Amino acid sequence: MDHRESTDQDADNLAHIVAFLQRKDVETCFAIHPNRLASADFVLPSDWSAWWGWAGSIGQESKDEPWLNLWRYSVASLEEKDLPHFLSIPQELKTLVDIARQLQLPRSMIHTDDTIKARRGGNSNGMSPKKEHEVERMVAFISERLRESSNVSSKLVHRAIDIGAGQAYLSRALRDRLHFDVLALDWSDVQYRGAVKKENPKGRKRTAPSTLAASAELLPVHRNGSLDYKTVDINSTTLLRATTDWLESTNSDLGPRGGAEQQASLPVLLVALHACGSLTLDIFRALTQQLKLNSAQSVWTPRLAVIVGCCYNMLRPEDRVLQIDRSNGLVLTANHLQLAAQTPDHWGLTAHKLLETSLAIRKVAWRGLLEGLLLRPDHDHSPLPVDPKCEGGSQFRDASRRLGRLNDAAYADWDKFLAAAQQKLGVHLGVSGTNERDAVLA
Repeated sequence: MDHRESTDQDADNLAHIVAFLQRKDVETCFAIHPNRLASADFVLPSDWSAWWGWAGSIGQESKDEPWLNLWRYSVASLEEKDLPHFLSIPQELKTLVDIARQLQLPRSMIHTDDTIKARRGGNSNGMSPKKEHEVERMVAFISERLRESSNVSSKLVHRAIDIGAGQAYLSRALRDRLHFDVLALDWSDVQYRGAVKKENPKGRKRTAPSTLAASAELLPVHRNGSLDYKTVDINSTTLLRATTDWLESTNSDLGPRGGAEQQASLPVLLVALHACGSLTLDIFRALTQQLKLNSAQSVWTPRLAVIVGCCYNMLRPEDRVLQIDRSNGLVLTANHLQLAAQTPDHWGLTAHKLLETSLAIRKVAWRGLLEGLLLRPDHDHSPLPVDPKCEGGSQFRDASRRLGRLNDAAYADWDKFLAAAQQKLGVHLGVSGTNERDAVLA
């Protein structure tokens, strides 16, 4: 598939996703927060009537709670979807789930060279197993893409910008294994100090390049890499400026732009592992702006960008738009962005993960039910006595304040949850027991 075909396919996929999210039965699911379901002014959307009663009951054909049975259906194979315990799920929900699965982007692991393995038993220098795996995979992927790039260009890439570098784990791997000159950019002085500390651990010598470096080498090594760290409030403008300033300060052979002695633009690799929120878009804005410059204007040119975005809930408001064209787009709400980070395929990878998922669902449901109790006029909302030594002193803690986070133990049963919530909010609801819980939506 060439570049144009790939771009057209991406645009087509995006159009289908936007169309799905704009369906009325889907749109209402995002528009209505669970906390509103128990309020007196809640009106059941007509699109929900086909499954609303089923969602609040225990199915006869399955021992699972409805949400759990629906999740099992969503991850089942095509052959498994006809099993008897899925018969109770309303067809309307099955259809929505099936369409969503069809629109899901591929999540299979990209193949890398078998010689490029994660290091085990070596010095991880403070990396968690998850972070170490991510760095290993990133370095392997970058190495292979650069090897492919070297086949179509005679000018090798050995300068990299690590954007949102944190404590520079990836930066050091690029320097030590692929012998890159790296500029690590981050906005946090705390992360910078952490990176410096890990660069020279007390009483520990710098680790020699691992077997990964030898197996992943683009060409025989004739140079050592370097690492510079800079703290900056990163956006598209500051990213371009920081990159240009760094290249000009570290490459004395750069001729004047536009002069007879001008050297060719330096090819640069842009990388970001966990580019939170709008940072991903800022990187691509900078990339496209730099690519528009001709060689007479540019000290450097992007050769490759490997960007892993995350934390969609941190997108700036102006970036929360899925735009197909000027007349057809979708403004993403906070609910869209929170749910975008969910990966249902992973909810049941282990028994422990499934228990964690069940707890998360219970938290959402019970907090919604609590909102219904707080809004009922027949309950006593008088403040609880407050210990002056507690947080907030003797000030009255109003019931309209946010509940905030409760310890997981508070969700062991409904009565414990109610007790913890009333204490946190400083109110007395005068209710207890599952009958009261189940009657909220009656």
